[in-house]
Amino acid sequence: MAKKKVIIIGAGHAGLSAYEVLARKSDLCQVTIVSEESHLRYSPTDSSSLLTDLAGLYPLYGLPLSPFLKAEKVSTGKNALGEEQAYPASDCNHLILKKRAIKIIPREKKVLLEDGTYLSYEALIICTGARPSPFSAQWQEAANVFRLQSQVDVEKVLAVAKDARKAVIIGAGAVGIEAALSLVKQGLEVAVVEKTDQVMPGYFDSEAGKAIQSLLETKGLRFYLNSTIANMRQDETGGACSVFLADGKEMSCDLVVVATGVQANTDLVRDSGIEINRGILVNERMETSCRDIYA
Repeated sequence: MAKKKVIIIGAGHAGLSAYEVLARKSDLCQVTIVSEESHLRYSPTDSSSLLTDLAGLYPLYGLPLSPFLKAEKVSTGKNALGEEQAYPASDCNHLILKKRAIKIIPREKKVLLEDGTYLSYEALIICTGARPSPFSAQWQEAANVFRLQSQVDVEKVLAVAKDARKAVIIGAGAVGIEAALSLVKQGLEVAVVEKTDQVMPGYFDSEAGKAIQSLLETKGLRFYLNSTIANMRQDETGGACSVFLADGKEMSCDLVVVATGVQANTDLVRDSGIEINRGILVNERMETSCRDIYA
């Protein structure tokens, strides 16, 4: 019996989780994972964890890999695995790195890669994740202002943190708190600025948020709730040397981490007929509005 051709777009948590399930049915399907990155991705939360110990928590790719991935046979860390290399778990499964999917053609059941290659599928799983919410060009250009989206981001933060004394974290969600704790453990003074009235908004209620805040304060974190960043002062190199809160308070800093949330990556599906609304819409089977396409 011919194996069903399955394509997974994205090699983050969702993509690899989908692969783990399909790997258990390797006698039924042939899986191709497509990722534009040169290595398996870290999630933002894992990236912030890596600030504490880049090699300790997740020594390979920032997530606990299943035995189905046979990770011990794969190059570790940031090294590229190579394009169209046979995936270690099975001869019939493939990992395509450093190639971006640019178009989905549901009627023909094909995916177009940026190099002009067409891949055919019988089932498609879209795991393109999310990207950080946009922020002003001034912040993007500052050499010591970072997002935590990849291993490269982590390495840049680590390089700056070695000589830093003070850090400001913008956002008190999971990524922001994890990053703040990691930097405190490295000896930095850390201030966390959050626009809502509690720590971990959307994760816990107000009472739990207060309890978490109290615990984190014992570990050295300082919180500025109901606060937003209005501006920053830059030094002669263009880096941020202080930030201003909306109430006028100025805080000096050597390092800034922006952790203000994400937006779903939906550009790939915009002209495909797949319904979106701040994200890809799915039914109870995780199937999109186009048959045999899941997200």
